[in-house]
Amino acid sequence: MSNSASFEVKTSVNLEEILSVVSGLWVGNAYHVDVLIHPDTSGRIFCILDYFFKENLEQHKMLTEVLKYLSEISEDKKIYYYRCVDFFPIQDSVIPITEINLEDLFKADFEPSIGASVEVKYLISSASIESSS
Repeated sequence: MSNSASFEVKTSVNLEEILSVVSGLWVGNAYHVDVLIHPDTSGRIFCILDYFFKENLEQHKMLTEVLKYLSEISEDKKIYYYRCVDFFPIQDSVIPITEINLEDLFKADFEPSIGASVEVKYLISSASIESSS
């Protein structure tokens, strides 16, 4: 299993602010946050959370708060998810995008994985983020 999950959002908020907020939400021993822009995307940021494992209630709460924040700053209220850190941005119109719920991120089929396809991205249901506690 990989220890990184990558999230993509369209936003005009600057990288330093996003990094500051998400780093304050995603805290723990050896936890790390990267926020970057890929040269092939316009107005989209990628937020990478390191040390992501499913069997941790505290981490579940932190991830929920991170996704709520990303949803707040997202211009189109869409958060996309890649199962690993080794990905390349996929245009929405190129391949079908599967919608998943927040809880799916903690299931074997969707958790971060080194063997995950870099050609797949998922749309996290905004309703599942809003309804989570």
